[in-house]
Amino acid sequence: MAHLKNTATAIVTSNPNGIASLQSGNIRLANDGVDTWDFIISNSTGSKWVKQSSLTKYDIKSNTGSRNLLASDRDTYQENSGNTVITIVRDSISGIEKGDSGVFCRNGSGTLEFAEAGSTIRGNKKLREDGSAVTWIALGNDTYRLIGDTIV
Repeated sequence: MAHLKNTATAIVTSNPNGIASLQSGNIRLANDGVDTWDFIISNSTGSKWVKQSSLTKYDIKSNTGSRNLLASDRDTYQENSGNTVITIVRDSISGIEKGDSGVFCRNGSGTLEFAEAGSTIRGNKKLREDGSAVTWIALGNDTYRLIGDTIV
């Protein structure tokens, strides 16, 4: 395991490559809380600061009842109670795009499972027990991967 010494987090309002005091060290920073930049000390040419991905916070939701997976489900953590079936429909209907993802958790009694409707689900489709969770990832072309505590 690597240990970084003298690390810090800084909030900046512009590209950090133009800030002289940020041109060395192990720093990870956010630009206005939106963009993440990493200092790559081994970059011998070009910028040492490289923009990574956007920071994402999950929107926390509680649900009951069966329904379709929707674009509004991306970047969410959802606790579901009761007997619930989440139907994954074609991308063109749901508005979900390749790379979108979210998390569903079974909370309390009842079941939580996924069903296909013009889509393909890779992975087991039923959550194992209370507290089990699954991450769904849109792979594109109406195909989804479920990763988590599931059963056949």
